Amino acid sequence: MIVSIDFETRSAVDLRKTGVYVYADDPSTDIWCMAYAFDDEEPVIWTPDMEMDVRLEDYIVEGGKLRAWNSNFERVIWNKIMVERYRWPRTKTSQWHCTMAQASAMGLPRALGQAADVLGVDQQKDGAGRALMLRMARPRRTTPDGTHIWWNTPDKMHALIEYCKQDVRTEIAVAERLVEMDYQERQVFLLDQRINDRGVMLDRDLLQRVRVLADETKEEIDAEISRITSGEVTAITNGVDLVKWLNKYGIATKSVDKQHVARMLALPNLHPVIRHALELRQNGAKSSTAKLDSMEYAAGADDRMRGLLVYHGAATGRWSGKLVQPQNFPRPIKKQDELNEIIAKLKAGVSVAKHGTGTLIASDLLRSMIIAKPEHRLLFADYSAIEARVLAWVAGESELVKTFAAGGDVYKVMAKDIYNTPVEEITSAQRQVGKMAILGCGYGMGAKRFAEQCKAMGIEVDADEAKRIVGVYRETNSAISNYWRNIEDEFLEDCREVISQKGSFARLPLKSGRCLTYHNPRIVERETPWGEKREAVEVDTLNSVTRQWTSQVIWGGLLTENVVQATARDLMAGAMTRLEMAGYPVIMSVHDEIICEVPDNHGTLAEMIDLMVEVPAWANGCPIAAEGKEGPRYEK
Repeated sequence: MIVSIDFETRSAVDLRKTGVYVYADDPSTDIWCMAYAFDDEEPVIWTPDMEMDVRLEDYIVEGGKLRAWNSNFERVIWNKIMVERYRWPRTKTSQWHCTMAQASAMGLPRALGQAADVLGVDQQKDGAGRALMLRMARPRRTTPDGTHIWWNTPDKMHALIEYCKQDVRTEIAVAERLVEMDYQERQVFLLDQRINDRGVMLDRDLLQRVRVLADETKEEIDAEISRITSGEVTAITNGVDLVKWLNKYGIATKSVDKQHVARMLALPNLHPVIRHALELRQNGAKSSTAKLDSMEYAAGADDRMRGLLVYHGAATGRWSGKLVQPQNFPRPIKKQDELNEIIAKLKAGVSVAKHGTGTLIASDLLRSMIIAKPEHRLLFADYSAIEARVLAWVAGESELVKTFAAGGDVYKVMAKDIYNTPVEEITSAQRQVGKMAILGCGYGMGAKRFAEQCKAMGIEVDADEAKRIVGVYRETNSAISNYWRNIEDEFLEDCREVISQKGSFARLPLKSGRCLTYHNPRIVERETPWGEKREAVEVDTLNSVTRQWTSQVIWGGLLTENVVQATARDLMAGAMTRLEMAGYPVIMSVHDEIICEVPDNHGTLAEMIDLMVEVPAWANGCPIAAEGKEGPRYEK
């Protein structure tokens, strides 16, 4: 038996900015209604003027299973509001099952309505009801004395209740099409919930001091850009006006994003005023400083920011981020010693003008605002070139595996083959090209894209040289290039079998035992970059940029990338589980990095790394390595 649940709530707090933990703690947050259904029974409605259903109460107390789309929201609302305000029995995390997590693991959309539409189930989400829900979730208005006036007329309440019941029907219909998580993946999901419940501590004092610094700097920059453009650009963040101004003075550009500004600054004989404007843009348009607001919104009364990770946020199973988005923190320009000096000065009220522009300082200090709670410290360790290592292992590129395992410099070894030069004579510039080849060419990248990637890193490689380097990589790493073709052929044959049996999903098994899932496979003809026509698999997937459900042709390089990233994720998930068991509570992960918060008298960084690089039986021979740091603050 399982009970499906959906809450409809209201609050003066913006859930999208704060996340559910801060939202649920706010006094203005309350429940409009809850719909619930035992198995596939017709949904029942509870409203705050009603007593709790005895049948549901007994079921909860006995540890019965609960199910919801994005169960983290329902679980937190239940335990924060229903328990504390309505005296309902508390639920355990282990009771909750998340249909959104299951859908994500099957390559389906994370939005209930979108998933229901893609699966073509007979119960669909009520679009008109959703618009009403969004309106009723916020106050109609707030009076001068702070009283919130809500949209709670009888007709709207009736429509909201019907919408809530339909959400439960839709979720049940979708759940019937989903595959249950196996035991191992279920444990990973529960670990994700514990990590999000713990959160990370924010140095709110530092944030407030940095905000003042950044705001003052931005005012100065806005005044300066307005002065030098004679008022044509009044704010440095106004990219459209700045582009028009640059075009007016002969600088042909369609954008003033980071990459375009860097390229324009590299132009010869740039007029000093134009250079000054571009430098102002570079210094003042740091979007990362908007994270100061995000951090403050997400921090609870205890200064901890919770709910920052998204389980299975990427199709490969990797975590993604939300709210503060720690996955896209910019890499600091300054060294940590200087950042620590800046922090000490800011807290002492001493000027930091000599250290640079305030907005740049704010960007550099974002990581440093995450701190350990009192009498604790942070341990953070990052897997070293994990994708390149896993790729060499899964493809059976034995010499590359041996070099990684022995601690050799694989980038120099690659450069040796590229330049036909002994390893000991490889220059730093040549090593960088070797590094670009190892990290960039493993998924079938062509010469044109390789040259573009090199250029983005400040390395000039012409078309002929790029073609030669890509050719050397593929010849030297023939097991990898063979793997692309073999995995594509095998996947094509597997999909033929799925299609013949009228299946909706194709599954690609991983060495960990988990499978990657691809929706609605069909055979199409595609043209290769070299002009050859060949059969390929096309699937339906969610575009990570547009968030739209779209078609995508699957080829060997992409499959290889999926397998490698998914395998790396499974290695990290296993390490996180081992760390938990050894008393190293995980509070966050960022790409291939794990951050733990431990008591001052517990554990060592060396032990943490040992636990991370422990190779499970299924990955025997994979040359994993990691390195890390520890301290009172998170740093890079």
